[in-house]
Amino acid sequence: MMPRPKFFAFVLGATVLLLSGCARDWPAYRYNQHRSGHQPWFGELSDPDDVPSLKVDWTWPSSGSEGGSFRASPIVYEHRVFIGSSSGFFYALDHKTGNKLWQYPDPGPALLGTCTFGNYGIQSSASSARIQGEEAVIFGAPDPNPAVDGGLGSGRLYALNAHTGKLIWASDVVSHVNGCSFGSLTELHERIAYSSPLIHEDKVYIGIHDYGDDPIQNGKVVAVDLGFRICQPARGEGVCGILRRRTRRVCTSRPGTRAIGTAAASPNRLSTTASAWCG
Repeated sequence: MMPRPKFFAFVLGATVLLLSGCARDWPAYRYNQHRSGHQPWFGELSDPDDVPSLKVDWTWPSSGSEGGSFRASPIVYEHRVFIGSSSGFFYALDHKTGNKLWQYPDPGPALLGTCTFGNYGIQSSASSARIQGEEAVIFGAPDPNPAVDGGLGSGRLYALNAHTGKLIWASDVVSHVNGCSFGSLTELHERIAYSSPLIHEDKVYIGIHDYGDDPIQNGKVVAVDLGFRICQPARGEGVCGILRRRTRRVCTSRPGTRAIGTAAASPNRLSTTASAWCG
């Protein structure tokens, strides 16, 4: 079992200072889908000699803590700073003042599972997108709904309206936690955790990993159609419609398997056979 890194609660401030000093948005983890980490536009931070003269404009929360810690990187999009917390809440802040504009969920429950494997909150850095004309931010987090694997912390992708925080859609479950026993040979301990959604054309890709089991479980990559649309299915389970296609698609890539359609549980132990990609 690999040791867990230690983190501490802190205010969101210095990182946002660097981003808000730029002339353009920072719309995804490491700027773009190539994860280049490169800001191509001239701004106040273009000259390294100016960096020592920078000062903090604002911090959030202005005092104390919001109840968790920030393990994700903030993104800046549509004049807003977006970040999730280990407390299970996702926030939009005004990029000039640091004032909170909205949070999701509001009200709770927080996006936390009841099991150790699924109790990590929102560690996933968000990505921005346009969904049927709506400016959106997308991130991954556990679903606390007891109807979803008992509320242990199975994960979904969430797409929110960037201006209002309203839920646009929640994907099918992409990571399953169906038990809380370390080293179990029968349980799934899948997590989104730090994986940031990567958006390419009409799909959202997310990596899924195992919570340090021995022997380790398979990792996988899941592709979700960007056109998912949420409705109100019975007991809050799943997503029941799609805008761009009549049938929904969730694709997974993992050693020795191929899946097209709604993702289902598959053998979770490490395999040495060749990987297969579903398009």
